[in-house]
Amino acid sequence: MKAPVRTLVMILVTATLAIATSGVAVAKGAPKTKPKSTPAEHHTTIGAVSATSITIKEATQSKTFTITKFTEVTLNAQPSKVENLKPGMRVSITASGDPSVAARIAAQ
Repeated sequence: MKAPVRTLVMILVTATLAIATSGVAVAKGAPKTKPKSTPAEHHTTIGAVSATSITIKEATQSKTFTITKFTEVTLNAQPSKVENLKPGMRVSITASGDPSVAARIAAQ
């Protein structure tokens, strides 16, 4: 090779290596982390309850579930009956295969 061509090849090889390694350095930069936020505490409470349905309230939303003879009810982690549930109690509902039917109701 002639000297100018050899010099040009060396410059291109050096530039290619510099670009390739700088890309790796950028990709391996400090990991980006999201600022941790504390989830807002919210409570789900019983808005209304009858022998066949329960309405729960959470912040500005409410949802009504159907209660069947197969719905399991607990109050303070003890087996209970729907009649013992009162509006204002804290509650957790587990839906059945049909999202409008309560499979389990756990109240406190």
